Amino acid sequence: MEEAEPPPPPTKTVQQRLNEGETPLAIFTDDNSFLDSLYGKTYEGGLIAYLNTSTGAGFVVAPSDLSTTYKWDHNPPAGGFTQTNDTLSAIGSGAANTSGIVDSLGAGANAASACTDLSQGGKTDWYLPSTDELTEAWRNLHKEGLGSFP
Repeated sequence: MEEAEPPPPPTKTVQQRLNEGETPLAIFTDDNSFLDSLYGKTYEGGLIAYLNTSTGAGFVVAPSDLSTTYKWDHNPPAGGFTQTNDTLSAIGSGAANTSGIVDSLGAGANAASACTDLSQGGKTDWYLPSTDELTEAWRNLHKEGLGSFP
């Protein structure tokens, strides 16, 4: 009498694999996962919003907006706003933009400072997204109903 082969181990979900320390790029490369199976999953304190499948670079976003009440500038000049010139749009420029905004406006009750002061999900390097980063988060999360965004 032949012994039956044991059943294969249960397949782990993408989230389980991330929780066990696999990187998004490793998961994508290992089993040719679709990117949409990675987007919206929790990783490094936020939700995966973008992955460059060639380099492994990417970013996460906070699971929900901090608030809709933060102003761009907490102390604008009379009749206007403070021009900071920190408007690079490319993916990867959000952190530098945010740092430049804080340098220009100073610390206070503004959106850039709120991001740099945030400690959430074990992560402390939060920043405002650049235009292109915001576009990717919109496309990969908001339009798919992932995350908690207005």
